[in-house]
Amino acid sequence: MNRNFKPGDLAIVVASTQIPEIVSMCVELLVRVERDERIDFEGYRWFSVNSPVAWVVRGRGILCMTAAGDIVDRNGLSMIGEHRLMPLRGDFAPERQQDQQDQQEPQSKYELLDDLEAGMDVRGLPV
Repeated sequence: MNRNFKPGDLAIVVASTQIPEIVSMCVELLVRVERDERIDFEGYRWFSVNSPVAWVVRGRGILCMTAAGDIVDRNGLSMIGEHRLMPLRGDFAPERQQDQQDQQEPQSKYELLDDLEAGMDVRGLPV
C-alpha cells in the first residue's frame, strides 16, 4: 500500500516484531530507502533488506536493530518498514478533521450565552 509518505511527515509505529517496545511511538520520517538501497545518514549506514520500502525515522527513545542483530540507541534514529507505519495526517486522522468541523459550525445563541456565563459574571445584564 502506498501511503504517500514524504520526509517530515509524522507517523505512529503500528508493528515491530524485532523491537516490540517501539510500537505506538510517534516518529518523524526522514529518508526513504528502497529495498537493497544503501544510504549514509547522520554518520550511520542504512539499508533495507526485509521491506520493499523503509524509512529512516527519528523519535524520542526509539531503538534500532543493527545488521548484527543488536538492539541499540542511535540517538533517536531507526529504520522502519513503511508497512509498519501509520500516517498522522490527511484521511488517516479523522479525529482532527472532526475537531476542525466542530470549530467551524456556528454556536446557537443559547450555547454562546452558556459560554459567557461560565466565563464571567453576567448578573444584571439584560438577556
